[in-house]
Amino acid sequence: MKAALKETMLPRSPYINSEGGINIKAFAKVLNIDQATVVSASGISRQVVSQHFTNKKKFVKVRNKQAYEFWKKLNQIYALLLGLTDSESSTSEIQEWFNSPNMALDMERPIDLVRRNKHDIIIKKLMDIINAAHGG
Repeated sequence: MKAALKETMLPRSPYINSEGGINIKAFAKVLNIDQATVVSASGISRQVVSQHFTNKKKFVKVRNKQAYEFWKKLNQIYALLLGLTDSESSTSEIQEWFNSPNMALDMERPIDLVRRNKHDIIIKKLMDIINAAHGG
């Protein structure tokens, strides 16, 4: 693979598998997101969210479109952050980033934007940062 093409690739998130299953428990834990946050941010019923969080399978096949979109966009943010962090300390750096006021987000904490289901704002800002880092 050409080096220029390889430079455009982001690390793969470990929280969504190739079949579209989501490791909700682990993903929520690493981002410090509880069931109440998912309910309020996504508009999904408490019952559905509870089923996702208590499912015995590691990777849950989320059938609710709204719930799947919530986790998919959150995973997109996570993958972008993996591309912007040092792989050895990425989890702790991502946790800190999610919970800290951010100049690119008008001093809002990314987790607060997630709670308001404003994933697209975060994704756009992270893409701007990646493009700037690659001279774009």
